[in-house]
Amino acid sequence: TLFIEERKEAKPKIGKQNKGQLKVGKYSLENEFFKVKVNPATGNLVSIYDKRKEREVLAGEGNQLQILEEKNSELGAWNITYTGRKQLLNKAESIEIVEEGPLRGVIRVWRSFLGDTKLNVFLDAPARDYPSSFFIQDIILYQGVPRIDYVTQVDWWEDNKLLKVAFPVRVKSKYAAYEIPFGSILRPTTEDNSWEKARFEVPVLRWADLSENEYGIALLNESKYGYDIHGNTIRLTLLRSPASDVLKSSSVPDPLADRGKHTIRYSLIPHPGNWKEALIYRKAYEFNFNPYVKLSQIQQKKGNELPEKSFLKVKPDNVVLTAFKQAEKKPDHLILRVCEMWGQKSTVEIELPLTARRIFRTNLIEEDEKEIGFDRGNRIRVDIRAYEILTLRICPE
Repeated sequence: TLFIEERKEAKPKIGKQNKGQLKVGKYSLENEFFKVKVNPATGNLVSIYDKRKEREVLAGEGNQLQILEEKNSELGAWNITYTGRKQLLNKAESIEIVEEGPLRGVIRVWRSFLGDTKLNVFLDAPARDYPSSFFIQDIILYQGVPRIDYVTQVDWWEDNKLLKVAFPVRVKSKYAAYEIPFGSILRPTTEDNSWEKARFEVPVLRWADLSENEYGIALLNESKYGYDIHGNTIRLTLLRSPASDVLKSSSVPDPLADRGKHTIRYSLIPHPGNWKEALIYRKAYEFNFNPYVKLSQIQQKKGNELPEKSFLKVKPDNVVLTAFKQAEKKPDHLILRVCEMWGQKSTVEIELPLTARRIFRTNLIEEDEKEIGFDRGNRIRVDIRAYEILTLRICPE
């Protein structure tokens, strides 16, 4: 099995309890933003208390792994077809503290799934019951960071099954917001008619959010693209293995889809206000694109503060930088692309790391549409329409 040997080898040393605001207990984590509690029997979260708003986030056990059974269909690779059977992984085999430092605390939960015998993979194996998939879940809290991160390692060997993680929350809204390419879309959280019931899974990029007027919950992900939010439960699809009978399958392009080892990252962000006010799309970019740090000789300011320098600045908050690169047809020119996220006409203010001589508005394949007038220098002001993808070609001096 996957994790038995790793469990013996990779157990970090636990340091002394830090004296700051980050606190780590056997079944709890706490920083200046949240108090998180783990159920010692199930390994799921039984409480996320938001200290800023003095309110409980969860309406039931969160970070719960759910395995949903699917029908064995010839079009299983393209269509999700549930049988209605669902199994909850509500038994923790082990819970332990693996990090307890001044900046980060980590609680690790071990669990396994007693699945079906895989005679189609192990063709000469006798019929017997044994754990077929294995899971390690890390629950992570950082000092100074208002989010709860999760890293789930999976050794997955299932047929016609789909793995989700669920967070029932104390937020209700008729609509949930989801990220789509260069924008967002609303989908109902109700299932009052056939049209709503048919949209039981939503293809998404980096985030989904359920917000009331003054409070909301966002679930970020790294490279997972299916969500569903019904009622007050947010679920993210982690893995999926459609029909995989290697002897009979003729229309499934990958009969062993998602088999094997995976490391999956996602993050929960309870936040004041709605997703726009909380800048959830920016936090999703931060979660997916970690910065590279390079130390160099720099002149330090008085005290302990380091100097700050932005390579490129874009304002206002509803405008997001999506590309800054070399032009395809003119390598000595640069392409800058931004998009508007709120559905609100705005004026974009851009501060470049260089002096521009001329600037052209282009289409997505970098064909010039018109030249933009501006005061020569490194600052640009240009209007952008609601949800517009704006591409500029910059000719440096």
